[in-house]
Amino acid sequence: HTLQVKTSAETTDDTSPSYAITASTTLAITSALPNPSAINADAGYVIAFQLGSASPLAIGDQIIVDFDDLTGVPALMSGGDVRVNNTAATIAPFTDVVSKQVTVTTPVAVSANGSVTLVFANIAGLTNPSSAATYLLNVSTNVQPAPQTSPTFAITPATSSIGAASVTPS
Repeated sequence: HTLQVKTSAETTDDTSPSYAITASTTLAITSALPNPSAINADAGYVIAFQLGSASPLAIGDQIIVDFDDLTGVPALMSGGDVRVNNTAATIAPFTDVVSKQVTVTTPVAVSANGSVTLVFANIAGLTNPSSAATYLLNVSTNVQPAPQTSPTFAITPATSSIGAASVTPS
């Protein structure tokens, strides 16, 4: 490709050097959303990302999620509590409570440049951090091993409601 440019003072087109436009070769995380977002809550997470142009995922490939150090990751997680593109994982994810990492074996193939929605159910055992703040997580795959960082997401203060008090004279 080339482009041409001119200005009001320089009215003759000037052509740029040739350049190529290529698709991204790394995955890109479009969102990471906990539900609920309250501190200390047992939460589900929905993580959406797009694969790069050179790296499709085959059935059996791995998706690696590195959660924040303050996120609770369980020692065990059921495959049925994790879905990749709406298909339940058939192999229980590998979890590391120290490094806060969860490795999911994908039950579906995803083409290069394909979209992936990774869903951890609320009962998967993930626990939100204990401090209200914004957080990040990282995602990589065995095919695209360079971790990519998510957009920030908020963990909010816990809310509680107390019903109206009533007093009955005796």
